[in-house]
Amino acid sequence: MRVAVITLALTLVGCSGPTDPTLDLRTPPRETFDPPSGMLEARCGSLDCHGQVGRSLLIYSKYGLRLEPSDRPGGDKLSDAGSRESERDQNYLSVVAIEPELLDRVVRDSGAHPERLTLVRKARGAEAHKGNAPSREGSDADRCLLAWLSGNVEEQLCVSAAQQLPPPAW
Repeated sequence: MRVAVITLALTLVGCSGPTDPTLDLRTPPRETFDPPSGMLEARCGSLDCHGQVGRSLLIYSKYGLRLEPSDRPGGDKLSDAGSRESERDQNYLSVVAIEPELLDRVVRDSGAHPERLTLVRKARGAEAHKGNAPSREGSDADRCLLAWLSGNVEEQLCVSAAQQLPPPAW
């Protein structure tokens, strides 16, 4: 019996984990994400892409998945301005949750070597991606995303990138 109690005590101590589980990870601020979100919504948020449930990068937009049941894909009408903001909040969380440790390194390096991020590699077509390369290196879309990662969002660049859609992936 004494051996069982000691074994249980050692097991519980060994499984207690770190004393401070919080991480100090930096991300670009949410307040600067609306322009890149608009670009991602237009280029990546359709129902056959990242606008469908089950994707690791989930993008809410009028082109695909909607947060509010009363909003439907393809419809311009949003139930209210708050739902649009909520969708962009969810897009932000989706983007920063993909590779938080790598994102932290890119942000701490002021956007240097963004190709460390799967999001950048796949968007550029440098890594296998069903959607091919929706943001080729040097394109307005690529520069929009990189500006956000470096902390220097260029709103007009992102708006332009959202309007210059890539050719279909098929």
